[in-house]
Amino acid sequence: MSDTCSSCSSATAGCDPATCGQTSACASTPAGCPANHPQGISHPILVLSGKGGVGKSTVAVQLARGLARRGARVGILDADVHGPSVPRLLGLSGQRHENNGTHVMPIQSSERLAAVSIGFLMDDCDTAVIWRGPAKTGAIKQLIQQTDWGGPLDCLVVDLPPGTGDEALAAAQLIPSVAGAVVVTTPQAVATDDVRRSLAFCTKLGIKVLGIVENYAGYACPHCHQVSRPFQSGGGERLAQLTGVPLLAQLPLDPCVVQAGDMGSDPMEIAPLSPAVVGFNRMVDGVHRALPDLIPGSTPLPELPMATPALIAVPISNGQVDPHFGHCTAFALLETDGQRIVQRRDLTPPKHEPGVLPRWLISQGVRVVIAGGMGERAQQMLEQAGVVVVMGASTGTPEELAFRYISGGLASQGSACTAHEGHGCGGH
Repeated sequence: MSDTCSSCSSATAGCDPATCGQTSACASTPAGCPANHPQGISHPILVLSGKGGVGKSTVAVQLARGLARRGARVGILDADVHGPSVPRLLGLSGQRHENNGTHVMPIQSSERLAAVSIGFLMDDCDTAVIWRGPAKTGAIKQLIQQTDWGGPLDCLVVDLPPGTGDEALAAAQLIPSVAGAVVVTTPQAVATDDVRRSLAFCTKLGIKVLGIVENYAGYACPHCHQVSRPFQSGGGERLAQLTGVPLLAQLPLDPCVVQAGDMGSDPMEIAPLSPAVVGFNRMVDGVHRALPDLIPGSTPLPELPMATPALIAVPISNGQVDPHFGHCTAFALLETDGQRIVQRRDLTPPKHEPGVLPRWLISQGVRVVIAGGMGERAQQMLEQAGVVVVMGASTGTPEELAFRYISGGLASQGSACTAHEGHGCGGH
């Protein structure tokens, strides 16, 4: 019997984790046994859909990648027994799980992202999983309860099987303290009807729905990035309005995502300015807002509506962001329509005096300031005027930073600088 069973009410009855809840003497359930709890997982997030073929696994992988890119330590668990897509999407096809005798060892995708999948247990990718219900739920249980993640996780993204059957139910019930769920749909009525059932599934299990992602919402041109609507769209948006659940993103069918998925690459690396990547970043940002403590040391950005114009200011020197707000040689002012950068103007700031730069930027109509560091007084003056301040941007061009912000891929990190208060980045 595991040492952790000492807190179980059935410990004296000879309870064993392998048979927990299966004997008349046992008062616990498999989900309630301390020995069966995945340890050190702060925010388990379920990604589910009412039907297959809606891009659920792609959304799960991009959510995991986005959170890891922002600084979280993330695991992704592929519980889709019949269609394990995570290995290919992460570029890990052909790899196999190792076992240290008691636990499954995940496969590292990057420094901050590791994965477990039924696909890593198969002899080859063409092997069909012909299992009955108990065998499938048993395999999911093993991955959940017997994976050694090598330390605490800030988040575990769980790619559930489509639908609301035994496998999805087992996974949802075996994971303790689920932080929330992301539901994926396509615009068509047949898909949104199934998503209603997924929402009811979450409600019955007491799982908070973090938001809806509408996939295949139009087609993105690979050349100009314009999104056309050759088929029906808006089903996810209407469903979000009817149910009161946030709409996290509308993702167009984007060739760069298809290419990246086939290659096992991150679309962010292939086409960082593509509409689908914009949507993925919005999705990650929305999940972060719903779970503010999800990413250590990172503050969620306020929501920027999808078509709200904003004037963004970035302090620059030699064409790049200047890490010191008060030392820059110029400010790049970028006008956006909420989705794209419309115009850029570079202005020379007034003479550096305490409080001058914040007042000057406010008078220019700036609504967002992206900087490396800034003094507490300057930050307070800007925020009191309703200006969003994003700090921690140490490298990049103004266009790169502005686009990352409007696409939801730039979060404020770090705090106000006090070391230079009154004469450097602080008093300006």
